Formats: sequence, structure tokens, C-alpha cells
Amino acid sequence: MDTITSITLEQVGEILEAHGYDVVNQGNSLAVQVGAAECPLPAVVVLSDERLKFAVELATFADLKDDEGVQAGLLFDSLKMTSDLDPFAVDLVTPDEDDPTVQTVEQTKIALIDSMSAVGADENEVVEEIQALQNAIAVFVPVLRDALVA
Repeated sequence: MDTITSITLEQVGEILEAHGYDVVNQGNSLAVQVGAAECPLPAVVVLSDERLKFAVELATFADLKDDEGVQAGLLFDSLKMTSDLDPFAVDLVTPDEDDPTVQTVEQTKIALIDSMSAVGADENEVVEEIQALQNAIAVFVPVLRDALVA
């Protein structure tokens, strides 16, 4: 593969589409369908400060059972699973304090995140990153499923 000096979002989209992913260019980001066929999830890819940032929202706290023990257990399991999710990590995306419509803990999102350098990135690295995201989803979703409201 040819090394690209600094990969663009458009190039990332083309690479992922060439490998069978459903990609929608949203201007400043890409929406990419990832996860199992029976439960596809929209991942977001953003280019910022010469880094490609990958994220997928899995749930919000409002989606979890109304039991502090369940929520605490999920967060504990998330921390324990860090090495299994490598290179991705579980992140809590807190509500935007400047947005009056989003101000509760229940709206805090649970996401998988990672980033990679856009400088010198090649096609294989981009595909490996999105495959690593799918692997992280496969590991984490069964743990999350037990904590969700049925």
C-alpha cells in the first residue's frame, strides 16, 4: 500500500467503502455502520489535529436499569475490560453544559473511543482500526446488554 502523507476524511470514507462499509460523509465527520448485522451501530470518524478519532455510542445512562448497583457494576466491568477492548476504551460523554436541553446524568452517553495519527496512515491501518472497533463492540455489548432496560 502507498503511504499517504496526511489522510483526509474523504480518503478514509473511500477506503472503508472499498472494504464493504456503509459510509455517509457528513462534512466534518463520517458515519460508518459497524457492529453485527442484526444490530448495526453508527460509528463516527472525525479528523482533528492530524488525528482520526473513532467513536461509537452504545447507550445512555437512561437506557440502563434504574439500579445504582447495575450502573456501578457496568462501570467496574468497563474498567476491567480495558485490555480486552484495546485499542478502544469505554468513555462517558457528558452532556453539553451550554445546551439547556441536555443537562441530566441520564443523558450521559456510554461510548467506545480511540484515535490514530492521520499522518502517514495507510489503507491497512484504517481498516484495522475499524475492525478493532467491531471487535471491541463484540466484547463489550454482551456486558452492556445485561445492564440495559428490557
